[in-house]
Amino acid sequence: MSYCSTRSTVKAIRESGGAKVVELENGVRLDADLVILAIGVKPNMELAETAGLRTAEGGILVNDHLQTNFPQIYAAGDVACGPVYYSDTPQIHAIHPTAVDHGRVAGANMAGQDVAYRGSLLMNVLDICGLQNVAYGNWLDRDAEEMVIVNPDAYIYRRLMWHGDEITGAMFVGRANDVGMLTDIGMVKGIMQTRTKLGPWKDFLRENPFDIRRAYVANKVASTLVETTLVGHPSQSRQYHYGGVTPGPQVGPGHAVYVGGR
Repeated sequence: MSYCSTRSTVKAIRESGGAKVVELENGVRLDADLVILAIGVKPNMELAETAGLRTAEGGILVNDHLQTNFPQIYAAGDVACGPVYYSDTPQIHAIHPTAVDHGRVAGANMAGQDVAYRGSLLMNVLDICGLQNVAYGNWLDRDAEEMVIVNPDAYIYRRLMWHGDEITGAMFVGRANDVGMLTDIGMVKGIMQTRTKLGPWKDFLRENPFDIRRAYVANKVASTLVETTLVGHPSQSRQYHYGGVTPGPQVGPGHAVYVGGR
């Protein structure tokens, strides 16, 4: 199994001797059994460009508070080119988890809070040819150290990408019971999001690649991760309202239908 990542435009896809040949605009020819084209999304930038917002990578450039070059204007979601994990170059990650995080951070800062965004984690999850495919982080990093497990008979492929003792990329391919129904992919994602340095547990995973749980628990990844999603105390007003004004909704009779007991 091999993968190719390139920014060059596809010029043509041709059949040659039963195989497919992809021709790129830069002159490179790639032989393949299967070709997948992921075109992604292209945000509408007309309003932003007309307003004078600074842009990069086809999106609106934002800082770690999701602010544009106009401090009173924020951007989030597929149009925002902002901080990402494992790179100093702002990027667009047009995926739902990033949009949710962007919205939380931008909304809090617009309401007068001071919330910094750690960065988004590139990820891709899809079903193809009856198998589930999951990729996180820099899964095509040629400079990373690799740990690879392959079992063609059981349809298992796992790859962990390392820089030192930190996982910076991962790929999982397999049946749903081996990929989507396990918590391994979630634990690897948490390890990456917390930038946890695994130390001696790296060698443990080299010998026990299917026992990610022990490394996850031993390094208290969940405790670190929860700090980014919970406030650390019982639920209370976080004053995410302009001027500290608390809204006073009028509760109608229909409300009881949803919250009333029997």
